[in-house]
Amino acid sequence: MDLERIVQAVTLKAFGSLDLGESLKNTRAELNKWMPADEMFMFQMSDNTNDVFLICHIDQTGVRNIDRQSLITLTDQQISERNNRFAATTEDFIVLRRSELSIEFSSQHLEESLRRVGVPPDSDYLVLFNKTLNAGIGLVSHHLQSYHDDHVRLLRELKEPFSGAIINGMRYQELQRIRERLQAENRALQNELQKEVGDRVVGMHQGLKHVMDLVSQVAKTPSPVLLMGETGSGKEVIATSIHRLSAQSDGPFVSLNCGAIPETLIDSELFGHEKGSFTGANERKLGRFERAQGGTLFLDEVGELPPSAQVKLLRVLQEKEFERIGGSRPIQADVRLIAATNRDLPNMVRKGEFREDLWFRLNVFPISIPPLRERREDIPSLAYFFIETRSRQLNLPYRPTLPASELDRLVKYDWPGNVRELQNAIERALILSRGEPLQFPYLASVHHNISHAAPLLQPTQPASMTTYEEMSRAYFEKLLESTSGRISGPKGAAIIAGMNPNTLRSKLKKLGLL
Repeated sequence: MDLERIVQAVTLKAFGSLDLGESLKNTRAELNKWMPADEMFMFQMSDNTNDVFLICHIDQTGVRNIDRQSLITLTDQQISERNNRFAATTEDFIVLRRSELSIEFSSQHLEESLRRVGVPPDSDYLVLFNKTLNAGIGLVSHHLQSYHDDHVRLLRELKEPFSGAIINGMRYQELQRIRERLQAENRALQNELQKEVGDRVVGMHQGLKHVMDLVSQVAKTPSPVLLMGETGSGKEVIATSIHRLSAQSDGPFVSLNCGAIPETLIDSELFGHEKGSFTGANERKLGRFERAQGGTLFLDEVGELPPSAQVKLLRVLQEKEFERIGGSRPIQADVRLIAATNRDLPNMVRKGEFREDLWFRLNVFPISIPPLRERREDIPSLAYFFIETRSRQLNLPYRPTLPASELDRLVKYDWPGNVRELQNAIERALILSRGEPLQFPYLASVHHNISHAAPLLQPTQPASMTTYEEMSRAYFEKLLESTSGRISGPKGAAIIAGMNPNTLRSKLKKLGLL
Protein backbone atom coordinates (compact mmCIF):
# COMPACT_ATOMS: atom_id res chain seq x y z
CA MET A 1 0.00 0.00 0.00
CA ASP A 2 1.21 3.51 -0.82
CA LEU A 3 0.69 4.95 2.67
CA GLU A 4 1.54 8.51 1.72
CA ARG A 5 -0.99 8.58 -1.10
CA ILE A 6 -3.68 6.99 1.07
CA VAL A 7 -3.09 9.42 3.94
CA GLN A 8 -3.26 12.36 1.53
CA ALA A 9 -6.53 11.14 -0.03
CA VAL A 10 -8.18 10.43 3.34
CA THR A 11 -7.02 13.80 4.72
CA LEU A 12 -8.62 15.64 1.80
CA LYS A 13 -11.93 13.85 2.46
CA ALA A 14 -11.78 14.35 6.24
CA PHE A 15 -11.36 18.11 5.86
CA GLY A 16 -13.33 18.50 2.65
CA SER A 17 -16.53 19.76 4.28
CA LEU A 18 -17.54 21.73 7.36
CA ASP A 19 -20.61 19.50 7.62
CA LEU A 20 -19.69 16.63 9.96
CA GLY A 21 -21.93 14.04 8.31
CA GLU A 22 -20.74 14.93 4.80
CA SER A 23 -17.09 14.86 5.88
CA LEU A 24 -17.29 11.41 7.51
CA LYS A 25 -19.42 9.98 4.70
CA ASN A 26 -16.76 10.90 2.14
CA THR A 27 -13.96 9.72 4.45
CA ARG A 28 -15.59 6.29 4.93
CA ALA A 29 -16.08 5.88 1.18
CA GLU A 30 -12.40 6.73 0.51
CA LEU A 31 -11.08 4.55 3.33
CA ASN A 32 -13.19 1.61 2.16
CA LYS A 33 -10.99 1.43 -0.96
CA TRP A 34 -8.03 0.37 1.19
CA MET A 35 -9.53 -1.47 4.15
CA PRO A 36 -12.95 -2.76 5.29
CA ALA A 37 -15.11 0.16 6.40
CA ASP A 38 -18.77 -0.82 6.07
CA GLU A 39 -19.60 1.57 8.89
CA MET A 40 -17.83 4.37 10.76
CA PHE A 41 -18.41 5.83 14.21
CA MET A 42 -17.22 8.92 15.96
CA PHE A 43 -17.54 8.73 19.74
CA GLN A 44 -16.47 10.56 22.89
CA MET A 45 -16.05 9.44 26.48
CA SER A 46 -17.58 11.73 29.07
CA ASP A 47 -15.27 13.51 31.51
CA ASN A 48 -18.00 13.62 34.18
CA THR A 49 -19.90 10.34 33.80
CA ASN A 50 -19.18 6.77 32.73
CA ASP A 51 -20.96 7.23 29.40
CA VAL A 52 -19.50 6.78 25.93
CA PHE A 53 -21.41 9.13 23.61
CA LEU A 54 -22.06 8.46 19.95
CA ILE A 55 -21.38 11.64 17.98
CA CYS A 56 -21.89 10.41 14.43
CA HIS A 57 -22.70 7.11 12.67
CA ILE A 58 -22.08 6.53 8.95
CA ASP A 59 -22.81 3.41 6.87
CA GLN A 60 -22.86 2.53 3.17
CA THR A 61 -26.13 4.40 2.63
CA GLY A 62 -24.81 7.65 4.11
CA VAL A 63 -25.38 9.42 7.40
CA ARG A 64 -27.49 7.27 9.70
CA ASN A 65 -27.33 9.44 12.77
CA ILE A 66 -25.82 12.67 14.06
CA ASP A 67 -26.90 12.88 17.65
CA ARG A 68 -25.12 12.95 20.97
CA GLN A 69 -26.62 9.83 22.52
CA SER A 70 -25.19 7.40 25.05
CA LEU A 71 -23.73 4.40 23.25
CA ILE A 72 -22.51 2.46 26.28
CA THR A 73 -22.09 3.03 30.02
CA LEU A 74 -18.95 1.71 31.66
CA THR A 75 -18.71 0.34 35.17
CA ASP A 76 -16.36 1.92 37.69
CA GLN A 77 -14.14 -1.16 37.37
CA GLN A 78 -14.00 -0.79 33.58
CA ILE A 79 -13.10 2.89 33.95
CA SER A 80 -10.29 1.98 36.34
CA GLU A 81 -8.96 -0.77 34.05
CA ARG A 82 -9.11 1.62 31.06
CA ASN A 83 -7.16 4.31 32.92
CA ASN A 84 -4.50 1.79 33.96
CA ARG A 85 -4.25 0.55 30.37
CA PHE A 86 -3.86 4.08 28.99
CA ALA A 87 -1.31 4.99 31.66
CA ALA A 88 0.85 2.05 30.60
CA THR A 89 1.61 3.63 27.21
CA THR A 90 3.18 6.97 26.36
CA GLU A 91 1.44 7.10 22.96
CA ASP A 92 -1.39 9.57 22.63
CA PHE A 93 -3.08 7.35 20.02
CA ILE A 94 -4.21 3.80 20.76
CA VAL A 95 -5.54 1.31 18.20
CA LEU A 96 -7.87 -1.33 19.63
CA ARG A 97 -9.11 -4.48 17.83
CA ARG A 98 -12.33 -6.36 18.50
CA SER A 99 -10.68 -8.74 20.97
CA GLU A 100 -9.23 -5.84 22.93
CA LEU A 101 -12.52 -3.94 22.89
CA SER A 102 -14.34 -7.01 24.15
CA ILE A 103 -12.00 -7.11 27.14
CA GLU A 104 -12.41 -3.36 27.63
CA PHE A 105 -16.20 -3.26 27.60
CA SER A 106 -17.17 -6.96 27.89
CA SER A 107 -18.16 -8.70 24.68
CA GLN A 108 -21.89 -9.02 25.40
CA HIS A 109 -22.19 -5.43 26.63
CA LEU A 110 -20.48 -4.10 23.50
CA GLU A 111 -22.52 -6.27 21.11
CA GLU A 112 -25.82 -5.16 22.65
CA SER A 113 -24.87 -1.48 22.52
CA LEU A 114 -23.84 -1.59 18.87
CA ARG A 115 -26.88 -3.65 17.90
CA ARG A 116 -29.12 -0.89 19.29
CA VAL A 117 -27.75 1.55 16.72
CA GLY A 118 -28.05 -0.92 13.83
CA VAL A 119 -24.66 -2.67 13.64
CA PRO A 120 -25.14 -6.33 12.54
CA PRO A 121 -24.05 -9.05 14.97
CA ASP A 122 -20.76 -10.88 14.35
CA SER A 123 -19.05 -7.78 12.95
CA ASP A 124 -15.39 -6.90 13.32
CA TYR A 125 -14.25 -3.60 14.87
CA LEU A 126 -11.15 -1.43 14.79
CA VAL A 127 -10.88 1.75 16.89
CA LEU A 128 -8.43 4.66 16.87
CA PHE A 129 -8.62 6.43 20.23
CA ASN A 130 -7.05 9.78 21.17
CA LYS A 131 -6.29 9.93 24.90
CA THR A 132 -5.98 13.72 25.00
CA LEU A 133 -9.32 14.30 23.34
CA ASN A 134 -10.88 11.30 25.13
CA ALA A 135 -12.58 10.48 21.83
CA GLY A 136 -12.09 8.25 18.83
CA ILE A 137 -13.03 6.87 15.43
CA GLY A 138 -14.41 3.35 15.08
CA LEU A 139 -14.49 1.21 11.91
CA VAL A 140 -16.87 -1.70 11.44
CA SER A 141 -16.65 -4.59 8.98
CA HIS A 142 -19.67 -6.83 8.57
CA HIS A 143 -17.38 -9.88 8.42
CA LEU A 144 -15.47 -11.36 11.33
CA GLN A 145 -11.65 -11.34 11.36
CA SER A 146 -11.53 -8.69 8.62
CA TYR A 147 -8.84 -6.53 10.17
CA HIS A 148 -5.16 -7.57 10.20
CA ASP A 149 -1.83 -5.93 11.03
CA ASP A 150 -1.62 -3.86 7.83
CA HIS A 151 -4.95 -2.24 8.69
CA VAL A 152 -3.71 -1.43 12.20
CA ARG A 153 -0.58 0.21 10.76
CA LEU A 154 -2.66 2.17 8.25
CA LEU A 155 -5.00 3.43 10.95
CA ARG A 156 -2.03 4.63 13.02
CA GLU A 157 -0.78 6.58 9.99
CA LEU A 158 -4.19 8.26 9.79
CA LYS A 159 -4.04 9.58 13.36
CA GLU A 160 -3.50 13.21 12.31
CA PRO A 161 -6.43 13.58 9.85
CA PHE A 162 -8.67 11.57 12.14
CA SER A 163 -7.73 13.70 15.16
CA GLY A 164 -8.64 16.77 13.11
CA ALA A 165 -11.93 15.13 12.18
CA ILE A 166 -12.60 14.34 15.85
CA ILE A 167 -11.90 17.93 16.89
CA ASN A 168 -14.17 19.25 14.13
CA GLY A 169 -16.85 16.77 15.15
CA MET A 170 -16.71 17.82 18.78
CA ARG A 171 -16.88 21.48 17.78
CA TYR A 172 -19.79 20.66 15.49
CA GLN A 173 -21.63 19.01 18.37
CA GLU A 174 -20.91 21.97 20.63
CA LEU A 175 -22.23 24.37 18.00
CA GLN A 176 -25.31 22.16 17.65
CA ARG A 177 -25.90 22.31 21.41
CA ILE A 178 -25.43 26.08 21.40
CA ARG A 179 -27.83 26.43 18.47
CA GLU A 180 -30.43 24.22 20.15
CA ARG A 181 -30.10 26.20 23.37
CA LEU A 182 -30.49 29.49 21.51
CA GLN A 183 -33.49 28.08 19.64
CA ALA A 184 -35.06 26.99 22.92
CA GLU A 185 -34.40 30.42 24.45
CA ASN A 186 -35.79 32.08 21.33
CA ARG A 187 -38.92 29.93 21.49
CA ALA A 188 -39.34 30.80 25.15
CA LEU A 189 -38.94 34.51 24.36
CA GLN A 190 -41.38 34.21 21.45
CA ASN A 191 -43.90 32.52 23.71
CA GLU A 192 -43.53 35.29 26.27
CA LEU A 193 -43.99 37.93 23.58
CA GLN A 194 -46.91 36.02 22.09
CA LYS A 195 -48.46 35.68 25.52
CA GLU A 196 -48.12 39.43 26.09
CA VAL A 197 -49.59 40.20 22.67
CA GLY A 198 -52.31 37.59 23.07
CA ASP A 199 -53.31 38.87 26.49
CA ARG A 200 -53.49 42.42 25.15
CA VAL A 201 -55.43 42.08 21.91
CA VAL A 202 -56.97 45.51 22.08
CA GLY A 203 -60.65 45.28 21.29
CA MET A 204 -61.02 41.62 22.27
CA HIS A 205 -63.98 42.57 24.47
CA GLN A 206 -65.40 45.17 22.08
CA GLY A 207 -65.08 45.31 18.28
CA LEU A 208 -63.12 42.05 18.06
CA LYS A 209 -65.23 40.08 20.55
CA HIS A 210 -66.81 37.88 17.85
CA VAL A 211 -63.40 37.27 16.27
CA MET A 212 -61.83 36.27 19.60
CA ASP A 213 -64.75 33.93 20.33
CA LEU A 214 -63.96 32.13 17.06
CA VAL A 215 -60.24 32.13 17.92
CA SER A 216 -60.88 30.40 21.24
CA GLN A 217 -63.00 27.74 19.48
CA VAL A 218 -60.53 26.85 16.72
CA ALA A 219 -57.23 27.28 18.59
CA LYS A 220 -57.38 23.89 20.35
CA THR A 221 -57.91 22.02 17.06
CA PRO A 222 -55.26 21.27 14.39
CA SER A 223 -57.52 22.59 11.60
CA PRO A 224 -56.22 25.15 9.09
CA VAL A 225 -57.52 28.68 9.62
CA LEU A 226 -58.08 31.33 6.94
CA LEU A 227 -58.00 34.93 8.16
CA MET A 228 -59.66 37.46 5.86
CA GLY A 229 -59.39 41.19 6.22
CA GLU A 230 -57.99 44.34 4.74
CA THR A 231 -54.32 45.24 4.91
CA GLY A 232 -53.29 46.32 8.39
CA SER A 233 -56.41 45.00 10.13
CA GLY A 234 -54.41 42.82 12.53
CA LYS A 235 -54.35 39.40 10.88
CA GLU A 236 -50.91 38.49 12.27
CA VAL A 237 -51.97 39.49 15.79
CA ILE A 238 -54.96 37.15 15.51
CA ALA A 239 -52.74 34.38 14.07
CA THR A 240 -50.37 34.80 17.02
CA SER A 241 -53.31 34.52 19.43
CA ILE A 242 -54.42 31.27 17.79
CA HIS A 243 -50.89 29.88 18.15
CA ARG A 244 -50.61 30.97 21.78
CA LEU A 245 -53.86 29.19 22.68
CA SER A 246 -53.09 26.05 20.65
CA ALA A 247 -51.48 22.73 21.59
CA GLN A 248 -48.45 23.86 19.52
CA SER A 249 -47.85 26.94 21.68
CA ASP A 250 -44.48 25.60 22.87
CA GLY A 251 -43.34 25.27 19.24
CA PRO A 252 -42.14 28.03 16.91
CA PHE A 253 -44.36 30.60 15.24
CA VAL A 254 -42.97 31.18 11.75
CA SER A 255 -44.46 33.68 9.29
CA LEU A 256 -43.97 34.35 5.59
CA ASN A 257 -45.38 37.22 3.53
CA CYS A 258 -46.11 35.46 0.24
CA GLY A 259 -46.45 38.78 -1.59
CA ALA A 260 -42.95 39.96 -0.64
CA ILE A 261 -41.03 36.97 -2.08
CA PRO A 262 -40.06 36.81 -5.80
CA GLU A 263 -41.79 33.97 -7.63
CA THR A 264 -38.46 32.27 -8.38
CA LEU A 265 -37.63 32.01 -4.66
CA ILE A 266 -41.00 31.12 -3.14
CA ASP A 267 -40.45 27.33 -3.33
CA SER A 268 -37.09 27.64 -1.59
CA GLU A 269 -38.58 29.88 1.10
CA LEU A 270 -41.42 27.46 1.78
CA PHE A 271 -39.71 24.09 1.46
CA GLY A 272 -35.97 24.78 1.59
CA HIS A 273 -33.29 23.44 -0.74
CA GLU A 274 -30.30 21.13 -0.78
CA LYS A 275 -26.78 22.30 -1.44
CA GLY A 276 -26.12 22.51 -5.19
CA SER A 277 -29.78 22.12 -6.15
CA PHE A 278 -29.59 25.30 -8.27
CA THR A 279 -27.15 28.09 -9.07
CA GLY A 280 -26.36 29.99 -5.90
CA ALA A 281 -27.46 27.17 -3.55
CA ASN A 282 -24.11 27.05 -1.74
CA GLU A 283 -25.46 25.32 1.34
CA ARG A 284 -28.52 23.50 2.59
CA LYS A 285 -31.36 25.81 3.61
CA LEU A 286 -34.34 24.96 5.79
CA GLY A 287 -37.66 26.27 4.48
CA ARG A 288 -40.41 27.84 6.56
CA PHE A 289 -42.31 24.52 6.83
CA GLU A 290 -39.26 22.81 8.31
CA ARG A 291 -38.49 25.71 10.64
CA ALA A 292 -42.09 25.65 11.88
CA GLN A 293 -42.06 21.93 12.78
CA GLY A 294 -44.04 21.33 15.94
CA GLY A 295 -45.49 24.82 15.79
CA THR A 296 -47.45 27.17 13.53
CA LEU A 297 -46.76 28.47 10.03
CA PHE A 298 -48.48 31.75 9.16
CA LEU A 299 -48.75 32.46 5.42
CA ASP A 300 -49.74 36.10 4.96
CA GLU A 301 -51.09 37.28 1.58
CA VAL A 302 -51.59 33.65 0.51
CA GLY A 303 -53.53 34.91 -2.52
CA GLU A 304 -50.22 36.11 -3.99
CA LEU A 305 -48.81 32.58 -4.29
CA PRO A 306 -47.92 31.62 -7.88
CA PRO A 307 -49.68 28.55 -9.39
CA SER A 308 -46.65 26.26 -8.96
CA ALA A 309 -46.41 27.05 -5.25
CA GLN A 310 -50.17 26.56 -4.87
CA VAL A 311 -49.81 23.00 -6.18
CA LYS A 312 -47.01 22.19 -3.72
CA LEU A 313 -48.84 23.79 -0.81
CA LEU A 314 -51.91 21.68 -1.63
CA ARG A 315 -49.75 18.54 -1.61
CA VAL A 316 -48.39 19.39 1.83
CA LEU A 317 -51.91 19.92 3.19
CA GLN A 318 -53.11 16.63 1.67
CA GLU A 319 -50.15 14.33 2.34
CA LYS A 320 -48.61 16.06 5.39
CA GLU A 321 -45.12 15.86 3.89
CA PHE A 322 -42.81 17.77 1.54
CA GLU A 323 -39.35 17.61 0.00
CA ARG A 324 -36.62 20.20 -0.18
CA ILE A 325 -35.69 21.44 -3.66
CA GLY A 326 -33.10 18.99 -4.95
CA GLY A 327 -33.92 16.50 -2.20
CA SER A 328 -35.37 13.01 -2.48
CA ARG A 329 -36.29 12.30 1.14
CA PRO A 330 -39.85 13.21 2.18
CA ILE A 331 -40.04 15.29 5.37
CA GLN A 332 -43.10 15.03 7.60
CA ALA A 333 -44.94 18.33 8.03
CA ASP A 334 -45.94 18.55 11.68
CA VAL A 335 -47.21 22.10 11.26
CA ARG A 336 -50.40 24.01 12.06
CA LEU A 337 -51.17 26.24 9.05
CA ILE A 338 -52.81 29.65 9.30
CA ALA A 339 -53.28 31.57 6.05
CA ALA A 340 -54.35 35.17 5.59
CA THR A 341 -55.48 37.27 2.67
CA ASN A 342 -56.86 40.69 1.84
CA ARG A 343 -58.05 39.51 -1.57
CA ASP A 344 -61.35 38.03 -2.74
CA LEU A 345 -60.25 34.41 -3.07
CA PRO A 346 -63.65 33.08 -4.28
CA ASN A 347 -63.56 35.62 -7.11
CA MET A 348 -59.96 34.62 -7.88
CA VAL A 349 -61.09 30.98 -8.03
CA ARG A 350 -63.82 31.91 -10.52
CA LYS A 351 -61.24 33.72 -12.65
CA GLY A 352 -58.83 30.79 -12.53
CA GLU A 353 -56.25 32.79 -10.56
CA PHE A 354 -56.38 30.56 -7.48
CA ARG A 355 -56.82 26.79 -7.27
CA GLU A 356 -60.28 25.75 -6.16
CA ASP A 357 -59.03 22.63 -4.35
CA LEU A 358 -56.50 24.70 -2.38
CA TRP A 359 -59.21 27.21 -1.52
CA PHE A 360 -61.34 24.42 -0.04
CA ARG A 361 -58.36 23.13 1.95
CA LEU A 362 -57.57 26.55 3.38
CA ASN A 363 -61.18 27.58 4.00
CA VAL A 364 -61.84 24.97 6.70
CA PHE A 365 -62.36 27.63 9.36
CA PRO A 366 -62.58 31.16 7.94
CA ILE A 367 -62.43 34.19 10.24
CA SER A 368 -63.24 37.64 8.83
CA ILE A 369 -61.52 40.49 10.68
CA PRO A 370 -63.49 43.74 10.42
CA PRO A 371 -61.65 46.89 9.28
CA LEU A 372 -61.01 49.57 11.87
CA ARG A 373 -63.71 51.88 10.48
CA GLU A 374 -66.30 49.20 11.40
CA ARG A 375 -65.11 48.98 15.00
CA ARG A 376 -64.49 52.60 15.86
CA GLU A 377 -65.14 51.84 19.53
CA ASP A 378 -61.68 50.23 19.57
CA ILE A 379 -59.84 53.35 18.31
CA PRO A 380 -59.47 55.11 21.69
CA SER A 381 -58.07 51.96 23.35
CA LEU A 382 -55.73 51.33 20.43
CA ALA A 383 -54.54 54.94 20.41
CA TYR A 384 -53.66 54.94 24.11
CA PHE A 385 -52.04 51.50 23.77
CA PHE A 386 -49.79 52.68 20.92
CA ILE A 387 -48.95 55.91 22.72
CA GLU A 388 -47.74 53.91 25.71
CA THR A 389 -45.83 51.20 23.83
CA ARG A 390 -44.29 53.48 21.18
CA SER A 391 -43.22 56.09 23.76
CA ARG A 392 -41.36 53.35 25.60
CA GLN A 393 -39.79 51.94 22.41
CA LEU A 394 -38.70 55.42 21.27
CA ASN A 395 -37.19 56.08 24.72
CA LEU A 396 -39.13 59.33 25.02
CA PRO A 397 -38.58 61.14 28.33
CA TYR A 398 -42.21 62.26 28.31
CA ARG A 399 -45.70 60.86 27.75
CA PRO A 400 -47.61 63.32 25.55
CA THR A 401 -51.31 63.80 26.15
CA LEU A 402 -54.03 63.16 23.61
CA PRO A 403 -56.55 66.05 23.49
CA ALA A 404 -60.23 65.16 23.17
CA SER A 405 -60.46 67.04 19.86
CA GLU A 406 -57.60 65.00 18.37
CA LEU A 407 -59.05 61.74 19.67
CA ASP A 408 -62.31 62.70 18.00
CA ARG A 409 -60.34 63.28 14.78
CA LEU A 410 -58.90 59.76 15.07
CA VAL A 411 -62.32 58.21 15.67
CA LYS A 412 -63.88 59.96 12.67
CA TYR A 413 -61.07 59.13 10.26
CA ASP A 414 -61.77 56.05 8.09
CA TRP A 415 -58.30 54.46 8.38
CA PRO A 416 -57.81 52.83 4.95
CA GLY A 417 -54.59 51.31 6.35
CA ASN A 418 -56.46 50.11 9.45
CA VAL A 419 -54.61 49.39 12.70
CA ARG A 420 -51.20 49.56 11.07
CA GLU A 421 -51.94 53.07 9.76
CA LEU A 422 -53.14 54.15 13.21
CA GLN A 423 -49.98 52.76 14.78
CA ASN A 424 -47.80 54.64 12.30
CA ALA A 425 -49.82 57.84 12.76
CA ILE A 426 -49.30 57.64 16.53
CA GLU A 427 -45.56 57.08 16.11
CA ARG A 428 -45.26 60.02 13.72
CA ALA A 429 -47.18 62.28 16.10
CA LEU A 430 -44.97 61.19 19.01
CA ILE A 431 -41.81 62.05 17.08
CA LEU A 432 -43.18 65.49 16.11
CA SER A 433 -44.75 66.37 19.48
CA ARG A 434 -41.59 67.26 21.47
CA GLY A 435 -43.64 66.81 24.62
CA GLU A 436 -46.60 68.88 23.41
CA PRO A 437 -50.12 67.39 23.13
CA LEU A 438 -50.40 65.06 20.14
CA GLN A 439 -51.86 66.40 16.90
CA PHE A 440 -52.76 64.72 13.61
CA PRO A 441 -53.25 67.50 11.01
CA TYR A 442 -51.66 65.43 8.24
CA LEU A 443 -54.52 62.89 8.29
CA ALA A 444 -56.51 65.23 6.07
CA SER A 445 -53.82 65.06 3.35
CA VAL A 446 -54.25 61.31 2.92
CA HIS A 447 -57.94 61.15 3.76
CA HIS A 448 -59.64 59.18 1.02
CA ASN A 449 -63.09 60.02 -0.29
CA ILE A 450 -64.70 56.69 0.46
CA SER A 451 -66.43 56.35 3.82
CA HIS A 452 -68.09 53.36 5.45
CA ALA A 453 -67.00 50.97 2.71
CA ALA A 454 -68.70 47.60 2.62
CA PRO A 455 -67.15 44.72 4.60
CA LEU A 456 -64.66 42.49 2.78
CA LEU A 457 -66.03 39.48 0.91
CA GLN A 458 -69.73 40.37 0.93
CA PRO A 459 -71.17 38.69 -2.18
CA THR A 460 -74.63 40.21 -1.61
CA GLN A 461 -73.52 43.85 -1.86
CA PRO A 462 -75.29 45.91 -4.58
CA ALA A 463 -73.43 46.21 -7.87
CA SER A 464 -73.40 50.01 -7.56
CA MET A 465 -71.21 49.94 -4.44
CA THR A 466 -67.45 50.42 -4.68
CA THR A 467 -65.44 47.19 -4.92
CA TYR A 468 -62.43 46.53 -2.75
CA GLU A 469 -60.10 46.78 -5.78
CA GLU A 470 -61.56 50.19 -6.67
CA MET A 471 -61.25 51.36 -3.10
CA SER A 472 -57.62 50.19 -2.96
CA ARG A 473 -56.82 51.95 -6.22
CA ALA A 474 -58.37 55.21 -4.98
CA TYR A 475 -56.44 55.03 -1.72
CA PHE A 476 -53.07 54.27 -3.32
CA GLU A 477 -53.58 56.94 -6.01
CA LYS A 478 -54.18 59.53 -3.28
CA LEU A 479 -51.27 58.18 -1.27
CA LEU A 480 -48.85 58.45 -4.20
CA GLU A 481 -50.12 61.94 -4.93
CA SER A 482 -49.47 63.05 -1.35
CA THR A 483 -45.87 61.70 -1.46
CA SER A 484 -45.14 62.93 -5.02
CA GLY A 485 -44.67 59.32 -6.12
CA ARG A 486 -42.05 58.52 -3.46
CA ILE A 487 -42.42 54.91 -2.24
CA SER A 488 -39.58 54.27 0.21
CA GLY A 489 -37.67 56.48 2.59
CA PRO A 490 -38.74 58.51 5.65
CA LYS A 491 -41.40 60.45 3.69
CA GLY A 492 -42.39 57.63 1.35
CA ALA A 493 -45.78 56.05 0.82
CA ALA A 494 -44.65 52.77 2.41
CA ILE A 495 -44.12 54.46 5.78
CA ILE A 496 -47.55 56.10 5.71
CA ALA A 497 -49.30 52.88 4.63
CA GLY A 498 -47.34 50.82 7.16
CA MET A 499 -46.15 48.41 4.48
CA ASN A 500 -42.89 46.91 3.30
CA PRO A 501 -41.71 48.93 0.24
CA ASN A 502 -41.43 45.74 -1.86
CA THR A 503 -44.95 44.69 -0.88
CA LEU A 504 -46.27 48.15 -1.78
CA ARG A 505 -44.52 48.07 -5.17
CA SER A 506 -46.06 44.65 -5.85
CA LYS A 507 -49.55 45.97 -5.04
CA LEU A 508 -49.05 49.07 -7.16
CA LYS A 509 -47.99 46.93 -10.12
CA LYS A 510 -51.09 44.75 -9.75
CA LEU A 511 -53.26 47.87 -9.68
CA GLY A 512 -51.47 49.29 -12.72
CA LEU A 513 -50.17 52.28 -10.76
CA LEU A 514 -46.49 51.50 -11.25
